[in-house]
Amino acid sequence: MLDIDEQGHVRSIDLKPQSSSLRFTWSCAVWSPAFSQFMRGCVERERATHARNPLAFRSIDPQGDLPAGAIIRAAIEKGLRVHGATFPDETCIDIGTPENLIHALRTRFERRQGRS
Repeated sequence: MLDIDEQGHVRSIDLKPQSSSLRFTWSCAVWSPAFSQFMRGCVERERATHARNPLAFRSIDPQGDLPAGAIIRAAIEKGLRVHGATFPDETCIDIGTPENLIHALRTRFERRQGRS
């Protein structure tokens, strides 16, 4: 979940909260070379943690992997500027599971057939 100010600056990211008063989440990211460099360093540091404890990130990722959101959160904490664009009247379906992919395809098909 994202804490975004009125100008669209992301102040913080709350990863996998059990509950939240925040309204928005992120669904995709675009970044600059500066973030790529930051991410490379972050991943290298976290790789050592993961090598010592393969389930180090299990509390925020079911497979125990380092989520991209954790890297973005670290970037915010280091002072990198993160900006968000909100779509308050839209929804997003994470197609990372077979069930959600089927749901997204079915919804798209129904919209095309005029059954939304």
